[in-house]
Amino acid sequence: MNEKFIKALYLTYENAKGLFEEAEILEEKHKIGRAYTLYHLCFEECGRFHLINKFLGEYFSGEIKAKELNYGNLKKRGFENHNLKISENFKGIYFITYLSLYAKSKIDLIDDFENEYKIEIEKITNQLSVLLEQESELNRLKNVGLYVTFSNNNFNLPDDAIMTSAFLRIKNLAIMSLNVVKKIIDYAENKGGFDKLKELHKEGK
Repeated sequence: MNEKFIKALYLTYENAKGLFEEAEILEEKHKIGRAYTLYHLCFEECGRFHLINKFLGEYFSGEIKAKELNYGNLKKRGFENHNLKISENFKGIYFITYLSLYAKSKIDLIDDFENEYKIEIEKITNQLSVLLEQESELNRLKNVGLYVTFSNNNFNLPDDAIMTSAFLRIKNLAIMSLNVVKKIIDYAENKGGFDKLKELHKEGK
């Protein structure tokens, strides 16, 4: 079953890239509303990648048994939950940022690293908190990008309702998310593939 979930990781990444590419096409055609929504969906799909990866990691580390590695349990963990996809993506971005900082520090012991880089870690932790507070607004704007909405006593088309600042934010989040997912895939492949990570978990690497 783990082969299916490994395949799902790659499919999710490919789909996220496709959503981003289609968003760029719409942006070029000045269809800002729908482009916004596709950038957001790219962002959410990256969140799904993290959900699958986390689920697989629990299997590789022995936290869950092979019989528990199924879609039903993945769904229970929020695979179809929009808010959770958003929060898991933000956490995934934070985790990779933390690991990158740790790798650059060249400090072996986590405690020593966290003491030495306390200010930097607090900074990215605070950034995560700020991002998590945006969940409901991101979900709201995803729908604004598709439908006629009513605000400020007026009906508005999606292209007129999405502000430039919000559009640039979601596009940048989509770019960041794809980069983070690519780093995870590159790491796994450098280790011999996702199917080899189970052995590394056992070795504590």
